[in-house]
Amino acid sequence: MAVLLITFWVPTTNAGDSSQETSTTNTTTSAQELAKQKHNPFADQITLPLQISSELEVGPGNGTTAGLEFEPAIPISLGPNWKVIARPDLSVLDSEPPHRKFGLGDIELETYLTPGLFDKWVWGVGPALQAPTATASELGTGKWSAGPAVGLIYISGPWVNGILAHHLWSFAGQRDRAEVNQSTIEPFISYNFESGWFLGFDSTMTADWNADPDKRWTVPIGLDVGKTFQMGKQSLSLQFGTYNNVLRAEGVGRWLVRVQVTLTLPRHSADTEEK
Repeated sequence: MAVLLITFWVPTTNAGDSSQETSTTNTTTSAQELAKQKHNPFADQITLPLQISSELEVGPGNGTTAGLEFEPAIPISLGPNWKVIARPDLSVLDSEPPHRKFGLGDIELETYLTPGLFDKWVWGVGPALQAPTATASELGTGKWSAGPAVGLIYISGPWVNGILAHHLWSFAGQRDRAEVNQSTIEPFISYNFESGWFLGFDSTMTADWNADPDKRWTVPIGLDVGKTFQMGKQSLSLQFGTYNNVLRAEGVGRWLVRVQVTLTLPRHSADTEEK
């Protein structure tokens, strides 16, 4: 990850020097745009979100679980008209009682091929891969899994709305573990104010197609509130959200509470202005 950041940071710094005056001119009116960029997973920028979450009322004992998740979005240019967005997902998990386990979860990577130039609609397609890196059986699937990933985003005025989805099938791994056949759907809606404040809905819905129908879906419904601050050419976003799992699979809590800190590093200021 450090190598990737250095790779993208160096050209950003050099390009930023030549467009410093233009970037400074837009600073006074960019609070809303910075908030919108934070919510656009296909934007031409490096996004580094760190999220701490906790599930409440888990299992028959109404226990709690916790997680620390890091899911950056890293654009890789393929020329003037195309790019690949890499979204690795790394997590540290604390499982439900009474047999509580703490450690690393499975690592997941989503990649999206998307046009480098776009208007109000942005789309992306690519593969998703999950590796069995969990340090305890309770924290992962024990399987190598892969499948397709798709995304569609709509940007207009203060709104950034869209959906990301991927499906995973297991193809290798521990033979004594259950096969993976799971869909993940992430619809998101955000309204971004001129001040940099924003309201958003960002729900990660999952469906385990191997589970019984009444325990298959997890559907969180709730709201996030946050604010984006400018820090030189970078921006920092802070947000807090509460969600209720109106449908939940076995082992999932009734409530989800989360806090997220996101650092955004713009790569190409001039290209972003053209878009």
